[in-house]
Amino acid sequence: MGAIAKGDILFNQKELLDVLREIQESIKDKVEKVAEPKFQSMTDEEITQELFKKYATKPIEFVDIDNPHSKREDIEIDVRGDRSRVRRNTNRPVLLPGLKITRTYQFTGDWRLFFYRPSSRDSSPPRGHVEHKGTEYGKLNIIVEILQDELGDGEKVLQKCNSEFASIQKYISNQKTNIDFCNRQLESEIRDRVQDRKKRLGNISVLDKLLNIPLEKNTLAPDVNAIPLRPVAKPQKSTPNAQTEYTIKDSDYLNILRVLRHEGRSFERTPKTFHKLGEEELRDIILAHLNGHYQGLANGEAFRNKGKTDICIEFENRAAFVGECKEWSGEKKLKETLDQLLGYLTWRDCKASLIIFNKNVKGFSDIQDKIAPALRQHDNFIRENKHNDAGEWQFVFSSAQDNQREITVHVFLFNIYAEKRETA
Repeated sequence: MGAIAKGDILFNQKELLDVLREIQESIKDKVEKVAEPKFQSMTDEEITQELFKKYATKPIEFVDIDNPHSKREDIEIDVRGDRSRVRRNTNRPVLLPGLKITRTYQFTGDWRLFFYRPSSRDSSPPRGHVEHKGTEYGKLNIIVEILQDELGDGEKVLQKCNSEFASIQKYISNQKTNIDFCNRQLESEIRDRVQDRKKRLGNISVLDKLLNIPLEKNTLAPDVNAIPLRPVAKPQKSTPNAQTEYTIKDSDYLNILRVLRHEGRSFERTPKTFHKLGEEELRDIILAHLNGHYQGLANGEAFRNKGKTDICIEFENRAAFVGECKEWSGEKKLKETLDQLLGYLTWRDCKASLIIFNKNVKGFSDIQDKIAPALRQHDNFIRENKHNDAGEWQFVFSSAQDNQREITVHVFLFNIYAEKRETA
């Protein structure tokens, strides 16, 4: 008889690709079921990654495969079908002393994958017994039985255990190829569905405004009341006629940056669409989205255009926020743009943003390497604030009009470069 593997036949129930396709086909419904307040309060990428993490298939991975737990049991093996041992046909068990060896491997991933067939497989699938806790981790038992009188030097049992485990690993590797491919498709499908729903909700919002339909306030969306402007703490030595100064709250500034980040990244996803637009047209798109989140005093627009490419929040003829949109054309132009931004008549605590679009340079990483060194060399540079998002930097500069006034400048670099098609 020799050493025989026991347990369930693995990788032999459902086609893995059919299961993965079912997940992808169901994702539209998953996107639509995200509550609208939550959906509107998150960026496209935040929703995409949250849903992808939840519904992507996690391949099986073994933990510490070099140290499996082994167990030996004395058993009796029925040999009635072995003609070399039982010469007469009989329905009664013929039992001989044997051994049962169990090697246990811990794994992470969906245990159900042990029963799905990858696209590449052989005609003799391995066997094993799966123990699971939920759908994220469990144990795989490889079971081998052998008659004691066939044990010999014991190498037969070890070889059988190893060959069975090697076959299982091969199946899992083949599965991973299928899973990685389908997960990439799934992520792309989620992103497309999220963008489609965001677009539909935007169109509905425009219609509601045209029809003057009263809407319930979205408690998770950014505040659409007047931006609160609060006095900045006055210096200890102040004159009786000292002018009251104002600022926007840090929380509002962070949310403004979130809107800018979301808008710029949406440009990057379809660069051919936005590449053909000029600075003012890109500015106007951003301006519209900012004013969709905030309203100013007397129910007017909080953000307005001042100059060709500027975005500004003003109060009593001073700026509390300044945004500048520019196409990348080198470090010299970058410094000139910063000079323009720092030259505004600002309050003591002004917050600003410099939004740079790369439209014409193929080597985007080269531009990224030039931004920070160029701005650190500016005469008004005070310090650089720590920031972890790729393609973004934050600096503090002194105002060009008063070196006691600090201007926080958050710099965005968005890549909307697109290859130009040659015309015949």
